[in-house]
Amino acid sequence: MQQAPAAEPLSDVSRRSARGGVVQLGGQGIQLLLMVASGVVLARLITPADFGLVGMAATLTSLSTVMRDFGMPMATVQRAAIEDRDVTALFWLGLRLNLALGIGLMLVGPLVAGFYNEPRVVEIVIFVAFSGLVAGVGAQHEALLIRQMRFVALRSIDLCSLAIGMLVGVALALAGAGYRALVLQSVAIAAVRALGLWYVCPWRPGPWRSGASDRVASLASFGWYHTGAKLLRYLSQNVDQIVVGYLFGARQLGFYDSAYRWSISTSQQIYTPLQNVAVSGLSRLQHDPEAYRGAAKRGLLPVFSAIIPVLALLAVEARPVVLLLLGPQWEPSAPLFRLLCIAAMGSALAKTVNWLYLAEGRTKQQMRWGFVTLPVFVASVLVGSAHGPLGVAAGFAAANWLVAVPEILYCLRTSHLRARDYAIVAGRPLVASAVSAAALLAAFGMPRDPEPVGLVVASAFFAILYVATWLLLPGGRHAAQELATLFRALPSRNDRR
Repeated sequence: MQQAPAAEPLSDVSRRSARGGVVQLGGQGIQLLLMVASGVVLARLITPADFGLVGMAATLTSLSTVMRDFGMPMATVQRAAIEDRDVTALFWLGLRLNLALGIGLMLVGPLVAGFYNEPRVVEIVIFVAFSGLVAGVGAQHEALLIRQMRFVALRSIDLCSLAIGMLVGVALALAGAGYRALVLQSVAIAAVRALGLWYVCPWRPGPWRSGASDRVASLASFGWYHTGAKLLRYLSQNVDQIVVGYLFGARQLGFYDSAYRWSISTSQQIYTPLQNVAVSGLSRLQHDPEAYRGAAKRGLLPVFSAIIPVLALLAVEARPVVLLLLGPQWEPSAPLFRLLCIAAMGSALAKTVNWLYLAEGRTKQQMRWGFVTLPVFVASVLVGSAHGPLGVAAGFAAANWLVAVPEILYCLRTSHLRARDYAIVAGRPLVASAVSAAALLAAFGMPRDPEPVGLVVASAFFAILYVATWLLLPGGRHAAQELATLFRALPSRNDRR
């Protein structure tokens, strides 16, 4: 670990990043199928009220996920050169912070239960606090695998842990465990994943006093600011669920939370794994502006080209999708799902600037912007709450689009990537998605009955029109060639090894 990854030739970094992206997307596709299958089954075995109960606790438990490890693994990934003693210091610091966070969650749990007047929230919080401690044990091992760009190993661990956890969740749901099936499923996933990371990564931490006291402060400050930025973003992106749970109860929150989770699943399945690839690759190119700029554009192109059209299609086909996947008892989620897919499009446009903040080490600037966006989300959601859960969703969607462009411009003003580059890469999927969605509405109408054949035909119509529009826009053929180049960079056997 003494050798600095920055010594790699730039062509090797770009090639490995491209191949890592392909691996991540391929594995994430399988993971998405597993999650959809599990979600379909659990939605028929567990009541909306049970989902709402977990959603109430999620206002606190999701916060613990955001703060877990306090940015220490990302500090390991971002640094151009890092030593064994640095990683050991970050491991023990992260473990102590996670322990303090878990104790804090257990102490705050009764307050959250009192806020919602639901005592079962305390039990859920305890399980999730334990899950966070287990997950934190493998955080630095994951960071080292990301530094080494061993994305095949990471994908394998993710898929195995997810499959085992989902089997546990479905088995418990069949046994009548209710909300406990959802909670214990997350505990099982965290435990299996931590074991897998320790098995695959040979690094082991030294004694806790062997850390590098002279370097850990600068490494930790990167993590603090990153955690602060994530915390502010979390509050902005979850104030809607807090308001729905408090004002309208567990059942309505169950409908809203389900719509929210399904709306963001698409962007999360693409964005989350590619963040590791992007930050690992771009951080090695940050001292070469032109190479950095080219790599950033190549990285953003497939992300926007995949996320935006899928969300646009789901927004149009919200009712058939919800009824076919979840069943008729979830029909109140359909209009919420439509609005939250529109919100997710705005969020996806702005969220990718996080890659630039992290790769360039500008987490302090990233955190400052969070103080700007939070009041916008709070005000929009509170105004919308006068019209019920649907009004909350509308206010949340409006806030996401209101802050998207200013957030992008704020980041790019000091980045190697230019605003014009970002606009070109994101503009083509946006325009093509808008044209395709409008044509789909004109041709098929809305809402429609939940017929599988009709949904397949509508999706095929949308996809054909999207690709055609995408190619006809200026620069479309050149962009298509770049995408083809990325996907031809499949990992060879040597890269996997």
